[in-house]
Amino acid sequence: MAEAFALERPTRDDLNQIATRADLSAPLVSLFFKLAARWGLSQSEQMRVLGGVSRQTLHNWATGKVPTLARDQIERLSLLLGIHKALRLIFSEDEAARRWFDSANRDAPFGGVSPRALATRGGIGDLVAVRAYLDAWRGVR
Repeated sequence: MAEAFALERPTRDDLNQIATRADLSAPLVSLFFKLAARWGLSQSEQMRVLGGVSRQTLHNWATGKVPTLARDQIERLSLLLGIHKALRLIFSEDEAARRWFDSANRDAPFGGVSPRALATRGGIGDLVAVRAYLDAWRGVR
């Protein structure tokens, strides 16, 4: 029985074959810039949310010169896309989602700052906190 389960469950090698970091890098960066424009993220916010990349790196990525991203960067981009998806599911209108994202919030983990301010502080844990809050709001574990 355990063997049958192990055969059904994809291994790390299986997942690596499906999509490698190299395969995901350029599409994720492209989605990031669309999301950053939609959210109105400044250049410094973009640099922080990506883990402290330099202006030159951000410029290179914006002009299509995207290397294979580090796992940390892919995780950050995945969290951002999850935040975006959750906002789209919670709010029926983009403007309402934007207002919530940009407004100060006293709930934990925000502590009086906006979800945007927390998400763009630069720590991956901050992105996780925003994503987890939205997932809890949606009733997702």
